[in-house]
Amino acid sequence: VDGALVKTFGPGETFGELELMYHSKCRATVNAVTDVELWALGQDVYRQIVMQVSIQKRRLYEDLLLRVSALKTMDHYQLLVLADALQPAFFESGSHLIHYGEVGGWMHIIVEGQVEVLGRNNFNEPVHVCEFGWGDCVGELEFLYSHPCVADVVAITDVKTVRLHRDHFEMCMGPVAGFLKDRAEEDVAYTYYQQRKKETVAFNFAEDTSFLRMLDSETGTACEDVTRDMVPEELTVYQRRRESYQRR
Repeated sequence: VDGALVKTFGPGETFGELELMYHSKCRATVNAVTDVELWALGQDVYRQIVMQVSIQKRRLYEDLLLRVSALKTMDHYQLLVLADALQPAFFESGSHLIHYGEVGGWMHIIVEGQVEVLGRNNFNEPVHVCEFGWGDCVGELEFLYSHPCVADVVAITDVKTVRLHRDHFEMCMGPVAGFLKDRAEEDVAYTYYQQRKKETVAFNFAEDTSFLRMLDSETGTACEDVTRDMVPEELTVYQRRRESYQRR
């Protein structure tokens, strides 16, 4: 690009597909540095193949998504948008889908297999929380409430999932965000999560001294007392106020 080497391609790799997909001009020059044998596709054929694959993917995932209880309030078009954004993933038994303490990058819908959720006790030791299987979602609550992962999610068996990246979550899952939050508040399987969420938000407040000084002036109460006895809904409201305050 502009005379600079950007990438070297080898066997099995492709180039030129973005220009075909988006009908745009080539922004880079690709030169052969050795003798090369390759296969080429014209734009019309490429687009036809991509369209067929997209239709097949939609049909496959739509059938799955229609049976996932967490998505039951989504209409047909919303399910198609979600199906387009999903990516398949496979995890061997014992491997992690989600790591405790990390900023989550994916929401998973389990297609096959079982996973175990491992939280932390007061000594920061792993403890069993619950297990999830076909049709269950993991990783979505960290996106909804914007905090690091509060548990490990580990494959008990070999596990297949379809997953949604954080960048696409709001666009695809916005219609069911309220339902997912209500389920997390009411389902006993999420008792551990609610406690950890409350502790995490309270800790984040304690780290932000300028925001806490504002809370002190508003409430006339010491900052540690402001967050200690809040229920999750109240903490969420204060978390949103904190984010708004930080954007000033």
